[in-house]
Amino acid sequence: MECDAEDVDELTAACALCLNEDCGSLVISYRTAGERSSDMWDFMCSRCGLAFSVPEGELVFQSIAVEMLLAKLPHHHA
Repeated sequence: MECDAEDVDELTAACALCLNEDCGSLVISYRTAGERSSDMWDFMCSRCGLAFSVPEGELVFQSIAVEMLLAKLPHHHA
């Protein structure tokens, strides 16, 4: 999935290992920030072409949208 620089702040990314035993590549997928349509992430390996889904708990990593991170920080007033 290609994205413009303007869209990057609105996306979260996740990475998983390709499930094809002969491949094992790291595969990245993107989603709109805050999207909670399911706990599964869908991937398409660019090396071997395998389409697969991975549960959120089994991801290699998942990014956090900046807005979500800032919303969780305590606000201090001087």
